[in-house]
Amino acid sequence: AFALGMGGQGGSPPGLLGFTVGEVNHGCSHGLRAYPTHAGWCELMRVAYVSGFADFVGGGEYSLFDLMTHLPADVKPVLLVPSAGTLSTAAERAGIEWHTAPMSPIGMASLPALWRWRQLIRDIRPDILHANNSRAAFYAGMTGLRLGIPMIFHCRIVDRDRYLDWLLVRLATAIIANSRATAERFSHWPDVHPNVIYNGIEMPDAPHRDR
Repeated sequence: AFALGMGGQGGSPPGLLGFTVGEVNHGCSHGLRAYPTHAGWCELMRVAYVSGFADFVGGGEYSLFDLMTHLPADVKPVLLVPSAGTLSTAAERAGIEWHTAPMSPIGMASLPALWRWRQLIRDIRPDILHANNSRAAFYAGMTGLRLGIPMIFHCRIVDRDRYLDWLLVRLATAIIANSRATAERFSHWPDVHPNVIYNGIEMPDAPHRDR
């Protein structure tokens, strides 16, 4: 919920991280609850969460899973992973729909992978693509550009990617950075204003105290 509904630091206008409801709804299968669309009133927003890793390899995957399992009822998550693994197993146990999407190393092998991506996303029909790392953002962003679906790049790594960052800032409708230091990764582009949203944590229930 916090990754979709909160405006982070960085100067984006109110709304879904800097893009309008109309942009979200354009060309999509569903809209936002209590918002009109060109097709009428819709109830569910489908968000495709894209992980470049099939397994829980670090904090980014745990944070992504926590996000998918703590969404409001009117947001339906769909997980995309490069292959079956511990992440898809956990998603299935949590009742989350998941699919495999090819994420070959970026190069000539990306062309047939992107063709498969277009087929898959047309079938899933998400309203938003939420990419959890750089390679995921490349495939989600290229597909979203072709199909008119907004892509959010959730950046969790401070180090710059000199081969991809210049492209990702153009493909992303919005960028989430998990810290101010991570947001500095994009300081080379003065027109890019990442939304700084810290990783959410589940707070334990407060112990009962007799009065």
